[in-house]
Amino acid sequence: MGVLTRRTLLNSANPGDKKLRDFITRPPVSISADATLRMAADQMVNFDIGRLPVVDADAPQTVIGIITRSDLLRAHRRRLTEVTQAERSIHLARFRPNHRKTRDVEETASTPKG
Repeated sequence: MGVLTRRTLLNSANPGDKKLRDFITRPPVSISADATLRMAADQMVNFDIGRLPVVDADAPQTVIGIITRSDLLRAHRRRLTEVTQAERSIHLARFRPNHRKTRDVEETASTPKG
């Protein structure tokens, strides 16, 4: 297993009859299926790559998927949307009249002091 880049494949100087294995430049950077999205993003940043093979934790030579920058950004956008919606709900709840407090204030105001 190794890395084969788009740049290498699209390089017009490379003969079309060459085997793919001849273009592999280095071993792949991969991530375990047990890793977090944060860990995947860190790997991409640290190695300046846009895709990571996801490997089985018990069989690291077995690729079970691939995660891309776009996948990470979509997940991040979904999380931001959820946080924003939760913040709006909290914000709106602050401005809803609390009927119990209003009734307590009215009862206190109408009760003669004595």
